[in-house]
Amino acid sequence: MMRNFLIIFSVIVGILFAVNGSILSSNRVKLESAHTLTLDDVMFEKSTGRLKGYTACYKNIIVPSEFGGIPVTSIWHHAFEAHALTNVTIPNSVTFIGEAAFASNALTNITIPNSVTHIEGSAFYGNALTSVIIPDSITSIEGGVFLENALTNVIIPDSVTSISNYAFGENHLNRVTIPDSVISIGWRSFYKNPIRSVTITNPETYIGEEAFNPDVKITRLD
Repeated sequence: MMRNFLIIFSVIVGILFAVNGSILSSNRVKLESAHTLTLDDVMFEKSTGRLKGYTACYKNIIVPSEFGGIPVTSIWHHAFEAHALTNVTIPNSVTFIGEAAFASNALTNITIPNSVTHIEGSAFYGNALTSVIIPDSITSIEGGVFLENALTNVIIPDSVTSISNYAFGENHLNRVTIPDSVISIGWRSFYKNPIRSVTITNPETYIGEEAFNPDVKITRLD
């Protein structure tokens, strides 16, 4: 009797380990392998081309340029917020990235395609980005877009005319080049970065209160 019980118990334990192993393996694949999103993974508005939500649990994702022949033109507000994403590929079909669209994830790098013309506030807030190249299709860097990341390098193109409040606040930038095109630098836009000095080449550029840390040397060229 005891022998039969032990045999049955061993079989049950073996099955449980096999199932758990399969689940762990599946989760690991979702975490490590790039997954191209399908309509089963998202909420997609066909009439507007807006990707409005994410319902799957893949961490390394590729957003396709279309779903069923309908182009993905917008990644809507909060669409991918707080999903522990580690990597995302944005297609060239996208022109608009909404407020907090990728906020509160674990992204370490991002490529913003040249097709994007507008990025709403806090779009990449609270990630782990170390560098970013902003395409020259962007004219305004909205509030808190890259707030609380780990940026050590950023390239601001000549197309940008304004940098809004907290745009690059609380990162690891030790230097930044402000192009002549920028006419407004918002409140705390570079606050809590280890920048020691900055040169403003456009004498008309407005610099908001606490745009930089108090000890930053700001040089204006006439």
